[in-house]
Amino acid sequence: MRVCTGTLTAVALALSACGPSPTQVVVQLVADEAVAAPSARVAVEVVSPGGELTRRVAEVGATPVHRWPFQVVVVPARADSERFLVTAEVFDGEGRSLGVQRVHTRFVRGATRYVRLRFSAACADVRCAERETCVDGACAAACVEPVPDPAQAPAPGPCLQGRPDLDAGGPPDAGTGDGGVDGGVDGGPPPARCPVGDVATFDFEAALDVPRCPGALPCETSPTGRVERAEEGSALAAPAPSPCGGAVLRASVFDSASPNAAYVAVSGAPHLRAWVWLPAEGGERVDSPTELLALAPGEATRDVAAPRVSVWLEDGRLRLSADEEVDLGAAPLGRWICLGLSLSGGAAEADVDGARSRAPSGLSLAEGGHARVGLAARAAGENALVWVDQVTTSSAPTPCP
Repeated sequence: MRVCTGTLTAVALALSACGPSPTQVVVQLVADEAVAAPSARVAVEVVSPGGELTRRVAEVGATPVHRWPFQVVVVPARADSERFLVTAEVFDGEGRSLGVQRVHTRFVRGATRYVRLRFSAACADVRCAERETCVDGACAAACVEPVPDPAQAPAPGPCLQGRPDLDAGGPPDAGTGDGGVDGGVDGGPPPARCPVGDVATFDFEAALDVPRCPGALPCETSPTGRVERAEEGSALAAPAPSPCGGAVLRASVFDSASPNAAYVAVSGAPHLRAWVWLPAEGGERVDSPTELLALAPGEATRDVAAPRVSVWLEDGRLRLSADEEVDLGAAPLGRWICLGLSLSGGAAEADVDGARSRAPSGLSLAEGGHARVGLAARAAGENALVWVDQVTTSSAPTPCP
């Protein structure tokens, strides 16, 4: 999918300059004054049927053309490209989200078509499912037919359902042949993947868009990112089926040194475990120093520098950060990995696919704390994306297989 520079009021989102195309969809982004006036940044993501992602961020007022209304011109990347998904989010100068809009639509061969997305104050705090968008404060279908007249209201249309490879039976399970998640050890039976027993599990199924957060703090705390539930087989889902559930948490960030994570209260349960997929290549790689799991005293906080223990990624290697930092080895990319983090007995322990490491820590969760799972960048990055499945907290360790 190509996202091209539009007309005078276009968002500068081009991967490369695009010439005239007989087949294109112009997605118009309009905003009520209550949203347009405080807006500082517009972030746009386009997803193709194959799951390819294009993300760009535009600063409102950075140039004379960066003004409301914005346009995003989408043209097919290949002759067989048909459907696509556009997600747009607006932020104020403090990094607070002013609303998310989404549209699933398709190309009409040989024609220019239009779709309009409107940001209103009533939708600022509304988060809808992956096939919905907010209209006047309520979630409505985001799957529409594009129209020839930009002022015309769209009719119901097709959704971007999933990836062609998954529709055709799916790719091989990640990890086979390397003794990893699905391959077992020395050709033996695969280990038990999913936790049982005295644990609290957040598996992102139909009733959960994202985990419930402590206090009034919303789960979506990133100035330039989102956490959302992605169904298995969706173009938003991980490239391979999740180990434990039919839906996963998708955490994406455009370009920020800010947290983009889900928060879970863990009072009396200082052991955290999750399945995580780190992309192997592409613009969505996590390349800057970024925390993946964290345990911290107190309620959830946006302050990534607050005292905590964490598992983080830098230069392709996982690290345990406590009173000391411990190198956990090269990060397994392009497959599901099991990550665990515990805080007890004056030490923090990290677990990567069953390999455990310890470091001293003076922190305690005896009076309550929280877990953070997702992306929390220590330095500015760009186009980062991870998927998370089956986040569990427990009073006793639940080791990775």
